[in-house]
Amino acid sequence: MSRHPRISHSLRLGTTFDIEIHDLGHSGEGVGRIDGIPIFVPGGLIGELITVTIDAVFPNYCRGSVLSILQKSPYRVAPPCPVYGICGGCQLQHLGYPQQLEWKRDRVRNALCNIGKLPSVEVRPVIGLDDPFQYRNKVLVPLAKDPDGNTVAGFFKPGSHDVVPMNGCLIQDFRFNSVIETVLSFLDHHHVSVYDERTHTGIARSILARASETELGVYLIINAEQLPFSDEFIAALRGIPEISGIGIIVNKERTNVPVTDHHHCLFGNLDVTSRFGTLALTSPAHRFFQVNYRQTETLLKTVKRAITGFYPVVFDLYCGVGTLGLSIAAQCGQLFGNEISAVATEYAQKNAVQNGFSNCTFVHGDAATVTGQWTAEGLHPDLVIVDPPRKGCSLEMIQLLVHLKPREIIYVSCDPATLARDLRMLAVTYTVDWIQPIDMFPQTAHVESVAFLSFFKLGSIDHES
Repeated sequence: MSRHPRISHSLRLGTTFDIEIHDLGHSGEGVGRIDGIPIFVPGGLIGELITVTIDAVFPNYCRGSVLSILQKSPYRVAPPCPVYGICGGCQLQHLGYPQQLEWKRDRVRNALCNIGKLPSVEVRPVIGLDDPFQYRNKVLVPLAKDPDGNTVAGFFKPGSHDVVPMNGCLIQDFRFNSVIETVLSFLDHHHVSVYDERTHTGIARSILARASETELGVYLIINAEQLPFSDEFIAALRGIPEISGIGIIVNKERTNVPVTDHHHCLFGNLDVTSRFGTLALTSPAHRFFQVNYRQTETLLKTVKRAITGFYPVVFDLYCGVGTLGLSIAAQCGQLFGNEISAVATEYAQKNAVQNGFSNCTFVHGDAATVTGQWTAEGLHPDLVIVDPPRKGCSLEMIQLLVHLKPREIIYVSCDPATLARDLRMLAVTYTVDWIQPIDMFPQTAHVESVAFLSFFKLGSIDHES
């Protein structure tokens, strides 16, 4: 017998219904039900009565769109972005910011209860921003042609590769607006063609830029070995005072992955250095780094407040350019960091040197493999920091952590579901003392969390099967 209700014959494409929204899905969409069937409706809010039209029918659920709001939530606000709801960048601009934070806290709680089976863990109020806009320090926008033949930049419409043109994104650093305008003007003035993914022709694919407090690095991603009129490109961008580096990334593949390792610096330096108190962290402009500097400062303060003393040995796994581990390097005897990216590993070691730390070693490789090698060499960590990608830790990594039994674990996560899954397995030998969510991505459905685990304090939380 099926565990899920079957789709009713009345739920057909184009049919309309009045439904009440009782929850938000993990992507921030409203969730209602018709005859027990979940209906996911972007733009709906909890408590609203809305008229929806069915846009897609799947075996156990449907997707719909809002036709009209019959009963409006008191927490609904007017989205300030003119392309909100068309552009796929934000999901929650129509919800008041305090309620965004409360929903994100509930999202973490629900994942802990339903996936982690850890209902008694303390989930602290989400730390938000005073100004939840203009926080992104990195932009990556595809290019296209509008009906009049002008080059435009924007984000993909949800579920498509149709570029929604924008005149400035409200969640990005405002300095990117002049970068994008300058690049678009250059492309049109010099008749540089724009890439068409259907025919795999054209040159200019995307604009990538990263900013720190004082630096701004810009890449143009191209479907060619060289950029025509590159001197004019450099001259145009150098008119922006903050520009510190200009480059191209060559991507001649039929792929949706825009960034490759085939890149060239045309001007200046494309490393970007950010400062968090006394800590200076350098990373390449085209590589991953936390996109919200203000909340990265919050993240580092949360980790620092969590540590309980001096640690002879610390493992910093999935360490990137060393951000978390280096923030507490002064409180440990030896810091061993690991990162799957060889480039990031190199920069982590450079960051240790430039910050004056001689007690840090960073190794490139798979986290579980490298951790196994360290333990085979006789290293035993007192503290382990893990900051895995969205998919969470591998099963092998979790088993190693259970076997290693460090005194404490700090788990930084960008996905409540995989965090809850991993904490459920770790709770065999660890107490999950608390979780601190941080709103690293305001106006979107994403939430960052810091979980603090201590070894073998049995009985302080409810371990449910």
